[in-house]
Amino acid sequence: MRKRILLAMLVVASATAFIVAACASIPRPGSEDDSLVVGSLVLDFPDGFFDDGPRTLDQSVAVEIENMTEGRTFTVITEPGGYFSFLSDGKDLYSLRQVRFTRRRDRTITKTDTDLDIRFTASPHAVLYLGHIVITYVLVKRPSKLDRVEGHTTIFEYDLKGANTDRHEEMLAYLRKTDPKSPWAEDYEIKRLLKPRGED
Repeated sequence: MRKRILLAMLVVASATAFIVAACASIPRPGSEDDSLVVGSLVLDFPDGFFDDGPRTLDQSVAVEIENMTEGRTFTVITEPGGYFSFLSDGKDLYSLRQVRFTRRRDRTITKTDTDLDIRFTASPHAVLYLGHIVITYVLVKRPSKLDRVEGHTTIFEYDLKGANTDRHEEMLAYLRKTDPKSPWAEDYEIKRLLKPRGED
């Protein structure tokens, strides 16, 4: 995946700071056919996150997912390590549609909205591992001082590069650590979106 994207930074007259606290949790199966969809995702800014230095974002990234079978969209939030998960009935078709990150600091709001289309189908009584997805933002153009006006949006131009790797052993360790009594890591078949090397 490679494309160009414009990201926005807005300096406002005033902003309200807020903190969202969340704890890691893995949903338990409600029926025999239920499946767990799990993956990890990070946003990498090696040339700088807007005006800040290089940064890798793995926590509090909003992942928008469409259930294409039912025609509905929902959002999950990444936890430390970039992990996200949700419960499925084990048969629906999904698409990972967008990832978003918003930061409010002092009078500045920075936002990233990146469109994707990663499609996958859940399997009954299984864990579907989507892989470790890394989206790298390569800075193309940084706005000049003349482009920056308080109360207006400042645009940064980035090239995007996407990569997905299989880290299913780390994913299993995450499941066991997050919920030692969870049945997913022990009693359910592990299926992978990415085929291991050597498999057809």
